Amino acid sequence: MNNLKVEAYFCRAAYLEKRRCVHGPPIPHDEHAYSLALKIQKIEANGINFKVLVDMTNNGIKPVQVGVNGKLKDGNPEIWVLGLEQQDENGEWESVDAVCPEHPAFDWITLKPGEQLTSWALAVDFPKPNQRFGMCTRKASHLGGEIRASVRYYVDACDIEDPFSNPEPYVATSEPAALPVPTSKTE
Repeated sequence: MNNLKVEAYFCRAAYLEKRRCVHGPPIPHDEHAYSLALKIQKIEANGINFKVLVDMTNNGIKPVQVGVNGKLKDGNPEIWVLGLEQQDENGEWESVDAVCPEHPAFDWITLKPGEQLTSWALAVDFPKPNQRFGMCTRKASHLGGEIRASVRYYVDACDIEDPFSNPEPYVATSEPAALPVPTSKTE
């Protein structure tokens, strides 16, 4: 028990008021005004898995919110449910990441029009299909071919506080990018 470290923070009323959901009339779905572009910048081998670096740019005319769960080891924000997908044998895009949306985002970043952020996710090579982790099941198994990135984004605090209630969510998807061919360790 000597190694236990506890960090506690408190929030001022002004911080909570800024982030509070105030229900009002629904904001009309408008993908021209609220738009997010994703681009895979780099794919790096990480053992049998791949680290996928993704840029996100608000290319709309209004601010959007992206859910975050803190920071990654390199200081980039850990984007809530930054998904990675590859096509199965039927041409359907299936998840190949290690993300399971069991809870809403802990916080969010607001991107004004033209603003950009970078994050990454891990494409995981599971040994067999229908692998369970958390409350999710991943249908796809081995990695290969092309992958794409996708992320859900939001237009107000109420949407992000209850992310599964919106019948028409905003989702941004990148163009597919080829996974690097693994290099042989034997020469």
